[in-house]
Amino acid sequence: MGLTMPESKPLGKIAIIGGGISGATLAIALLHRGLDVNVYEQAAHFGEIGAGVAFNPAAARAMKICSPDIFEAFEKVATRNQGEDKQSVWFDWVDAHNDTEVGKQEYAFSISNEFGANAVHRAHFLDELVKHVPDGVTHFGKHLDTIEELQDGKLRMKFHDGTDATADAVIGCDGIKSKVRAWMMGADHPCSPPVYTHKYAYRGLIPMDKARKELGDDLAQNAKMHMGQDGHVLTFPVNKGATMNVVAFKVDPGQWPSDTKLTLPSEKSHVLKDFKDFGATVHKIIDMLEPNLDCWAIYDTGDHPMPYYNKGRVVVVGDSGHATSPHHGAGAGMCIEDAAVMAELLNDPRVAEAGHKGFDAAFQAYSEQRLERTQWLVQSSRRSGDLYEWRAEGVGKDFKKIENECRERDEKLWNGQVKEYIEEARSLLGKHLKQRDETEEWQLLFVLVILEASSERSASPELEGDFLGTKNLQTVIIEARYTFSFNSRNIPCPLSQFLRHTQFKMSFRFLTRSARPLSQAVESRVPFSFRAVQQGRAVAAIRSYSAETGAKENDVAAENAEKVAEATKEDPTLKELEAKKKEVADVTDKWKRQIAEYRNLQEQTKREVRAAKDFALQSFSRDLLDSIDNLDRALSVVPKEKLDGSNKDLLDLHSGLKMTETILMNTLKKHGLERFDPSAEGDKFDPNMHDATFQTPQPDKTDGTVFFCQSKGFTLNGRVIRPAKVGVVRNS
Repeated sequence: MGLTMPESKPLGKIAIIGGGISGATLAIALLHRGLDVNVYEQAAHFGEIGAGVAFNPAAARAMKICSPDIFEAFEKVATRNQGEDKQSVWFDWVDAHNDTEVGKQEYAFSISNEFGANAVHRAHFLDELVKHVPDGVTHFGKHLDTIEELQDGKLRMKFHDGTDATADAVIGCDGIKSKVRAWMMGADHPCSPPVYTHKYAYRGLIPMDKARKELGDDLAQNAKMHMGQDGHVLTFPVNKGATMNVVAFKVDPGQWPSDTKLTLPSEKSHVLKDFKDFGATVHKIIDMLEPNLDCWAIYDTGDHPMPYYNKGRVVVVGDSGHATSPHHGAGAGMCIEDAAVMAELLNDPRVAEAGHKGFDAAFQAYSEQRLERTQWLVQSSRRSGDLYEWRAEGVGKDFKKIENECRERDEKLWNGQVKEYIEEARSLLGKHLKQRDETEEWQLLFVLVILEASSERSASPELEGDFLGTKNLQTVIIEARYTFSFNSRNIPCPLSQFLRHTQFKMSFRFLTRSARPLSQAVESRVPFSFRAVQQGRAVAAIRSYSAETGAKENDVAAENAEKVAEATKEDPTLKELEAKKKEVADVTDKWKRQIAEYRNLQEQTKREVRAAKDFALQSFSRDLLDSIDNLDRALSVVPKEKLDGSNKDLLDLHSGLKMTETILMNTLKKHGLERFDPSAEGDKFDPNMHDATFQTPQPDKTDGTVFFCQSKGFTLNGRVIRPAKVGVVRNS
């Protein structure tokens, strides 16, 4: 690889578990931002299972946010439909069940977007990605066993080969069988193992020359979805059009025969048996496959989705958190969306300023922002597979219903606004950092109360008896000066004076009236480690006016800490208290997450209502486009020289049509639908707005400009619903 490590920002060490497309993408995105990253991959080298994988427009936008290097790697290996008239087509859906002659399938519908079908070979894409990962970043042969937190706050990862490594944060990108997910949830938790969706798929590659000869150019070189009863076959070009990728899915009412392997060897005869009821075209595709091929079990996490994606400074990204079936062709793209949001969160300067709690807050913000969209994908992908196989309840083999639902689901994915997701995540980050700051302030305040209380024990009858678990314990308060925000004013005062304030005394006396020892009374109400006080660490944190006095007082505190430790070492009450504390903390954490999930749902509902309002006319608008085009063509076929007034009837007809078009377009514009012609101003070619149908030299024009518009484009509320088909200048 030969790349050098960029200078790291003072954020802390980040460990990524897993070096597939998800892990490599995230590593590049973080390295691009100057963060300290190490990747731990269990295999002996980089490698991906499977052949073709597709990416949609939202994934492409996420790549550009992650790093220009990622989008560049994608562009190098991406393959689009080979037909000029299919450049914006995602897939053509056909009835593959009833054709008796190859290539004579009944056409059902097509779905298009501004990006078209863009597929890559997994291994080739990963090969390009890892060129941007510097030497020394990736450590191979590292199969994760467990993660533990050390006393200094670092996280230690233990690997199966007996080695270990430390980091400040751990990000799981280790796929569908994620060890990080199992560590977070517990090995026996229903969320930990993936579940069999009762479908499997045969995968194979066919040389394009052979496919074109047997199937014809259109079937071989463009993305096709061959629908059928209880199964479907998808084909699309990869390797820059040199190969046709084939994936044949079949419903399986039984169980997958292996508990450990998701891919098993199979034979072409098994494929022919599974698809014996399909038509001639599918049979011909299967005939061209190699005699031996893989059978791939379709697993996902849909039955038991994770309720959250982080546990403190450990988080899961991509398939580790939301493994999905491949029916949407969006699993890898969603991983890249995840990486974009995560990279931008960790690059936020507030995370570095907050230290370890910054990681915690960033990961919680990531979890809350990504949970709804990613879990929706898992469920929607299942539904999409059923649609292709005529198994969807209420839809069956109704092609119009299949088209409408597929289009709606695909557009929800494609229209994902990654920049908006990032802004929402940043807002959540600010909220969680603020919550942690407020919690720490109260923790410190109660520590100070306890320390002050110990100095007043002999003067206060309310403090007689067992105090901090031992009798006659004296804790020295180091006189310090702090500025507290009190009664809406900043009041600089000695600590002891502040703690004697009326409002503070009320809280203090409430605690000391407890029938239990004060240590238990306070500890049951305050979320901080009481042992820090017992061991004298809290005392050491307070600034002393006198170095000599401070040294003596610290010696006393250390001596008292030893007495406390000896007195409380075998106290069963404290052990029970520790267990209850942990239980309360767990319940509180779950409660907070439930509240956060509910608020996320509220925000998501608001966004969906807003989007539904903005784009309610989308389907209706698309249906109007042909009529608008025909009206435009009718106006354009009349030569200007014939509108000189010599033929009044023709002039009146043309004027009436022009007026009708003007009124129609003005009315549609009021509702957000606008037409654009990039050739009118000689716009630069924009793949997000334009669909290039041909290129040709134009010596008097600049390369890359649009000089001809075959059909005008349309936007609805700023979103392209049909790109303009254009001719582009290419002089070189």
